[in-house]
Amino acid sequence: MEQTPHDAAPGRFEGYPDLLKSADVAEILRLSPQTVRRLMASGEIPGAFKVGALWYVAKAAFARFADGGAHAEG
Repeated sequence: MEQTPHDAAPGRFEGYPDLLKSADVAEILRLSPQTVRRLMASGEIPGAFKVGALWYVAKAAFARFADGGAHAEG
């Protein structure tokens, strides 16, 4: 089966929702939540968006980012 960027590592983010909160990303990357929010706000984590005071990113977009596709859009 051919792999696509968003399923290159099936199950790697198993247990996380399809829409990741900044706290989820912080846990995955082992960074502080403040650092993750800064990265999201600056666009360094592509596809991140803010609703009220909370930052989110789609799991598929984050997987592309984590796989080295830093400019992948979600």
